[in-house]
Amino acid sequence: MNEDKMKSLLDIIDHVEQFSDAEMERVLRDKETLAFYETIVMVRQALQSKEVRGKNLLLHQGFFWKAASVIIILFVVGALGYAAFHFIGGQPREEPTITSTSVSNSYSEEGLADKEMEKAPMAKTVLFENKTLREVLDNVSKAYKVKVKYEKVEIANLRLYFNWDTSVDIHEVLNILNSFDHFHLELEGNTIVVSK
Repeated sequence: MNEDKMKSLLDIIDHVEQFSDAEMERVLRDKETLAFYETIVMVRQALQSKEVRGKNLLLHQGFFWKAASVIIILFVVGALGYAAFHFIGGQPREEPTITSTSVSNSYSEEGLADKEMEKAPMAKTVLFENKTLREVLDNVSKAYKVKVKYEKVEIANLRLYFNWDTSVDIHEVLNILNSFDHFHLELEGNTIVVSK
């Protein structure tokens, strides 16, 4: 139960004459507030019984209500704090694991032997949706540090859908791209040659 609801209920109990029936009904319509009110009524009835009255434990009724309110507030706040800690903050969090992939290729034909190809620290997939072959190959050429040469300019404007796994080597990428019908790619040294 939040503090505003509790304060409203305690104000109604302490100053009944200041509230209309409609206001009291609106406050007691809430299930939590009604349960809290019923608890207070039961405690009040118990204190007014002959056993408690005979012992004269509490001299002033206002003091009782304040003390009961403080105890109930502390209980509610403690329960909410316990629940928040265990259900939100108490759960162990998994730390993300970062893996890196390094791929090295050797291109003995053009003097690029034993150079390691620079890659992003984690393998990822790049999706090209309705992009030109030029856009795809520009990205591929930057990643693999190669050039692109088109035998016919119009080939560069062909549109395609391509899902590029950046963790595979350039030869695999070219093999996958060669499965398209309207062009052929070949790696000659450090240049991708695009033909029809």
